[in-house]
Amino acid sequence: MANHPPAQSIQETSRQSRLITIGRLTSTIVHEIGNPMQIIRGALALALEDSSDPDELEHYLHLSFKETERVVTLLALLREVYIPQPRPPSAVSVQALLDAILKLSHHEVERHEVVFSVEHNPAAASVMGQENEIILALLMTLLNLIDLKLTQIRQQLTLQVYSQQDKVLFTFSLPPSASPDASERMLEVEFVQLLQVSLQPVRDILIAQSGELALIEQPAPGVMLILSV
Repeated sequence: MANHPPAQSIQETSRQSRLITIGRLTSTIVHEIGNPMQIIRGALALALEDSSDPDELEHYLHLSFKETERVVTLLALLREVYIPQPRPPSAVSVQALLDAILKLSHHEVERHEVVFSVEHNPAAASVMGQENEIILALLMTLLNLIDLKLTQIRQQLTLQVYSQQDKVLFTFSLPPSASPDASERMLEVEFVQLLQVSLQPVRDILIAQSGELALIEQPAPGVMLILSV
């Protein structure tokens, strides 16, 4: 039988992971909040200038409302990652999970110049668990992967989501190198070693969600990281 970490240890790991993840998303937060706020400021300034035209005024107010909703949605999502509300496990939409991690990570993915693609089998519609914890596990996995040099060299990362028996599997994989040299093979070894250490908090979070994490090394397609929930 596997030795699972105590609940208190998992909670502490989760708390520290949240702080680190939010810190790493600072540039994303600034970008995702700064842009809407500039649009709102501009729209309100134009609304004041054209206050005598009801149609123009309505347009600028609707634009401001839309951008305000965008900021509110992002802040609510960040709050769930940073200060989660205790909830019992429930059915969580897989598409909602994917939307959340894409929204929170896209700026970091672009900054590292990695092409991140998602292949979602519609049969994997929902998972049982706590939404905020699963988002945190997926987000931490993605951020750790794009930080590694091997990912940045190959510049491509794929996430496949599908069902297997009673579980939903989230499989991250790198494309194989056409002709890896000795230095790239060494990077593959280093890649696996760093992942094993950096993703221990993810493993603890998944265990608390009755899930697991597996790191598989294969000649092709190479390294695969599987999160099952």
